[in-house]
Order: sequence, then C-alpha cells, then structure tokens
Amino acid sequence: MICSGAELEVGWLPLLQRQAGNKNVLPNARGYFEAASMVERLDVHAEVDRSMGDVHAAGNPHVHLDPRRILTIATALQTRLIELDPAGKEVYQQRFDNFKQRWQKAMTQWQQQASQLKGTRMVVHHRDWVYLFDWLGIEIAGALEPKPGLPTTAGHLVSLKQALKTKSAAKIVYTAYQNPRAAKRFAQMTNIPAVELPYTVGGADEVNDLFSLFDVTIKRLTGEQQ
Repeated sequence: MICSGAELEVGWLPLLQRQAGNKNVLPNARGYFEAASMVERLDVHAEVDRSMGDVHAAGNPHVHLDPRRILTIATALQTRLIELDPAGKEVYQQRFDNFKQRWQKAMTQWQQQASQLKGTRMVVHHRDWVYLFDWLGIEIAGALEPKPGLPTTAGHLVSLKQALKTKSAAKIVYTAYQNPRAAKRFAQMTNIPAVELPYTVGGADEVNDLFSLFDVTIKRLTGEQQ
C-alpha cells in the first residue's frame, strides 16, 4: 500500500487498514510505503495545536509537487518493491532506470521554462505549494485562508490586500479542487491575475500523469497556457 503520508490520509486510511484485516499494510510493515517519510519535509513545527488551523505535525504533506523529491521517493519505492518481490528485480530496475532518465531530462526542461519565476511572489489559497515554490524559488506572499483549512473571510482579504501594498505579488494560485470564488474576488480587488493549477494527476483534462502535471503547472505559471 502506497500513500502520501504526513497525516494527509489520517481521516480515512486508518479505518480502511483496520477493515482490510491485512497486517502487511499496517504502519511499520514492509507492505506499507509512506512517500513523505522518504524525503525531508517542510513546515515541520515543534508543537502543533488546533489554534494553528489544519497544520500537520509531521510537516507539509504535499511532497509530490517537488520533482526532486519525487525522484527520491521513486528510488525508495524501487528498493521496497525489490525487497518484497526479489524475483521481479530486473523488471523494477529497468522501469525505474527508464523513469529516472526521462524524469531528469524533463526536470532540466521544466527548470529552464520556469527560470523567469525565480524570485517572484505569489498568493496561494492554501499552503499546497511550498514544495513547488521551494524548487522554483518562488516566495509565498500570503494565503487566502486566514489559517490553513479555515474558510476565507472578507476581513482577511482586506488585510491581505493592505499587506501587499508595500510589495505586491505576480499571481494568485488555487487548485482545481478549491472553490475559485475567493481567488477571483481577490483578483478583482488587487488586479493580480488568478491562475488555477491542477495540483495532482486528474486536476485538469490534459493532466494524466506526473509529467503532464508539471508540464501544465509550469505553463500556467509562466503564462504560456491559461
């Protein structure tokens, strides 16, 4: 069983694991693979309480938005699959090598395409984007949520607009699964363009794998595709 981890699936996965009656997919078993635990996580807090909003004690779970971390996760997954199925080693190795070659080539291309974004500031709806922004050198200028997971309020948008007067932002980004109302409202208030990003595979019609996820994300961030 493969999951993102860092408590992203905490609301439903433990129940599913218990109902499965399969000890091999429980936490700490070899058949349980938690992607976030394979990489360094951002937004890790020494202490977490509910007053902070929807904050994960194990750190930000959206690790799939950094291609560098994806490659690290893929390497660890290959190793785990070989441990579980030694007879399939050659197949796993070949497929990983093929993925690694294509992924590294794509990463170089994405970095070249996104070079203009380095040093820019963007407003986010939720802190989904810390890993992508860390990779591309983009600064989070603010969030539409007053606290992670809390709904946007009119008062918060006014405060955020005031905060951006000294140093504005290039874009407002939100995901396909978030209500676009707040982003579009803030775009009207500030004349900062709002851009919907797919966030994950299936988040846009043309996003059917990890490669197209980053293709579309970078094109939308750079303005090549709206």
